[in-house]
Amino acid sequence: MTMMHFRLTDPSGIPLDGYVSLVPTRRVTVGDEIRLPTAVRVPLQNGEATVDMLPSTTLWVWRVAELVKGGITRYVAVPDSEGTVEYAALESVDPASLDVSSASAVSYTHLRAHETDSYLV
Repeated sequence: MTMMHFRLTDPSGIPLDGYVSLVPTRRVTVGDEIRLPTAVRVPLQNGEATVDMLPSTTLWVWRVAELVKGGITRYVAVPDSEGTVEYAALESVDPASLDVSSASAVSYTHLRAHETDSYLV
């Protein structure tokens, strides 16, 4: 298990109230248990939370919904780590391919289209 630290603030650094919702993208077998893809809501206290998370594999990742004002939903691969991992340091993953580079490419392409107004053509 990996300790994941979340810290969510507004643009001026003020901690946000709310939750993070954590859901594995598929059923996960751990020993004789089958862990189903149901949401676990973790409350943020003063904008922060630390939670023990199962490291993801090449077959699945975590869907993290930031249930705060201005929050988003991200898909992230959680590493197997003995130390605490910062949520902010994780790269987003394409949920269809489980590939980091695909998620970045889609985001960049979308951003680039808006910068150049090529979506108007």
